[in-house]
Amino acid sequence: MPIYEYKCCKCGYVFEQLSMRKTDEEIVKCPSCGETETEKVLSMFSSGKVGLFSNAGSSPSSCGSRGGFS
Repeated sequence: MPIYEYKCCKCGYVFEQLSMRKTDEEIVKCPSCGETETEKVLSMFSSGKVGLFSNAGSSPSSCGSRGGFS
């Protein structure tokens, strides 16, 4: 079962969502503010090794623009 990361376009909160079916991805609400305008963000995969990579310098959001990954 895939776990996806999403970012809220309103408050910027980044959260994870478990998606068992494609329909689970249709409307994703932000758990912080309840906004439904969220975007799926690229995230690192886990390889079992700790300390190799960090997402502290994540790229800026593309909220508001309709080009890019979805």
